[in-house]
Amino acid sequence: MPISRLLALFLAAAFSLSSAGEMIPLPDVDTTPIQSTEAVDFTAEDAVTYVDGIIKNIYLGQFDPEYMALVDIDETEAKEDYMQGMAAEVDFLSYYYDISSPTKELTQELTELFIEIYQHTSYEILDVAQLSDGSFAVQISVEPIDIYQRLEAEAETFLAPFYEKYPSDVWDTMTDEEYEAADQEWGRMIAELLRSLIPDIGHLPAKTLLLHVVKNEDGAFWTLDEDDLVQLDTAIIALNGSSL
Repeated sequence: MPISRLLALFLAAAFSLSSAGEMIPLPDVDTTPIQSTEAVDFTAEDAVTYVDGIIKNIYLGQFDPEYMALVDIDETEAKEDYMQGMAAEVDFLSYYYDISSPTKELTQELTELFIEIYQHTSYEILDVAQLSDGSFAVQISVEPIDIYQRLEAEAETFLAPFYEKYPSDVWDTMTDEEYEAADQEWGRMIAELLRSLIPDIGHLPAKTLLLHVVKNEDGAFWTLDEDDLVQLDTAIIALNGSSL
């Protein structure tokens, strides 16, 4: 996964505590209050606010005042975080499907498509617990969006005219101008295919994740464990098995 997609996850976080759903046992809970290095209490409710806010801010473009107050950002900054996340997703798609030089128009179109796709984000916060080391574990359920699986399933048929027009032996003889034109045509077809699949977006079976809210190395602030950020990002939109 390109590092830009990961970095985008560090930039934001909103609030909503749901107790619905079957609870899965969590590790032992230490109820001793924990202080930050600034002697400010950080509670299990704050951990939920933080996790829920990351999901809402980065994927849904929703900016809850409680979350923004917790992480000390305003709505302008939260929107910037959101758009950086969408831009990183477009970069990932371009990298993953080998769109070498997307035009500004294509980049804008893909951004708008991913904004629409991510509105299908489906998750639920199940439980939260403070662990014996003072960190917090927030348990969530995520139903991964299946857009990449749908892309893979439809790609061979949809892109057949492109492969017929540009067989493998043609690429070695192309001029730079011809290659750029073919690349732009490829990008437009990927966008067209992506757009055609959005009305029928579905979800894969729900996955249960345990996300750990921990202090950073110098103890100055709280953050999500980096491995958990990767786990969250790859659960919101499923990537496994997708290829063109």
